[in-house]
Amino acid sequence: ERWLQHDVEPLRGPDGAIQGAIGAALDITEMKQSARELARQARRDALTGLPNRLALEETLDELMARAQATRESLAVMFLDLDRFKVINDSLGHRAGDALLCAVAERLRATLGSRAHVFRPGGDEFILIAPGPVLPEDVQTIAMEVLESFTQPFEFEGRELLISASIGASLYPNNASQAEELIKQ
Repeated sequence: ERWLQHDVEPLRGPDGAIQGAIGAALDITEMKQSARELARQARRDALTGLPNRLALEETLDELMARAQATRESLAVMFLDLDRFKVINDSLGHRAGDALLCAVAERLRATLGSRAHVFRPGGDEFILIAPGPVLPEDVQTIAMEVLESFTQPFEFEGRELLISASIGASLYPNNASQAEELIKQ
């Protein structure tokens, strides 16, 4: 795929009639690819590669609109790593960053295509399970995620045991606006 920007002007004869055209074209493929990559990066967390807060807002709005149109529910789960500050303070930020990346991978592996995983920032992750979702489905997903945290994470030959807390809300039962759904 190549992108060309072109400019063409008519060539007129002495009588004013168009006798031809003259133009120039510039290959702007690299510029377009760079712009596309910047747009992708703007929606991704640089550390984990997960979609970030901007992507979360866009996706949640889209999924809520779809759920409203189909009269289905969806679940939003807020996951927070317990005592993450202790990891950063005792082992350093490099260990904390490695742990966040490992958590992102584990969440992706545990959830597969059942839920979207986002990292809006810090040690927080948001999981969205598109509908139709029942409360017992949310409980099953949450328990599977928490169960995955019983296995240690490894960092430089050390095993790190961490836990997480999960809060969940259902659309439209608990809230009808994205921000409120996340708060709930």
